[in-house]
Amino acid sequence: VPVLLGIFAFMLWTRLRSYGNFIQNGEVYFRGNDAWYHLRTTSYLLENYPSTLPYDVWTGFPVGTNAGQFGTLWDHIMAVGIWIARPIMGSTEEVMLVMSPIIGALVAVPTYFIARRFVDRVPALV
Repeated sequence: VPVLLGIFAFMLWTRLRSYGNFIQNGEVYFRGNDAWYHLRTTSYLLENYPSTLPYDVWTGFPVGTNAGQFGTLWDHIMAVGIWIARPIMGSTEEVMLVMSPIIGALVAVPTYFIARRFVDRVPALV
């Protein structure tokens, strides 16, 4: 357990080191397009829970398209995380910026247990 916690802490630290690169003059700037799509769908979800964004004018701009590919489980997980952490952290964007590294680091836990099913403890940790 301590080694697994250490691995989790290292993975989280590695992912959060670049946090300052995404905050400029108090504004959050995501890298890539998907984060902006998920911000829109999660914001819509927060305002209209449990309805998801039905149509997105920015997908397939200028005509827009059905937003059926968005409103995924990820957006619902983000919405719950935002409801919990927004009073502590501030903006929706900041919470979303931190949630991805947290979820990414938490992947170490099920990965360990899956590997542990097939090999001993030490190889599973590796």
